[in-house]
Amino acid sequence: MKTILTTFLVIFLTAAIVSAAEQGVLIHNGFGTGQDYIKMSPSQKRVYAMGAVNGILLAPLFGAPKEKVQWFESYVENMTDVQVAAILAKYLEDNPGRWHDGLHILMYSAIKEAHAKSRLRN
Repeated sequence: MKTILTTFLVIFLTAAIVSAAEQGVLIHNGFGTGQDYIKMSPSQKRVYAMGAVNGILLAPLFGAPKEKVQWFESYVENMTDVQVAAILAKYLEDNPGRWHDGLHILMYSAIKEAHAKSRLRN
């Protein structure tokens, strides 16, 4: 699991560095907005999804209690990058009034909403 996580983190960071080198990115309150995500290519959306998930999974390293992240960890376990990207795309489609919000907040909101809906179904 650690090897896979490390691999995805390296891929995300490489993609972010390449993208930033091409166009420059101002880092302030996260990378991009919902509108930026909508404009991304499918492969860029998958890379963002992987990086966002990896970032949230690292929250305990920054002091977040493991039990606060457990729901997220168990929900995304065994999901693919395509699936996580689709969850965010659906959330943005359903919430165009939030396209100006930070992409990191939108990703968290999308996963949290999808998790809550899955719990209602089960």
